[in-house]
Amino acid sequence: MLDLTVVFFLKIVILRIMINVFFTVLQLMSVLRLRSTLFQTK
Repeated sequence: MLDLTVVFFLKIVILRIMINVFFTVLQLMSVLRLRSTLFQTK
């Protein structure tokens, strides 16, 4: 039982970390796109 709960907890933590990384990458890409468009308009 203990092993199963630990594995379940680890899976949830890894999933949350992956989702956070995914969203941070998306935000970075959007910021880079905004900067590139701003520089192009200048």
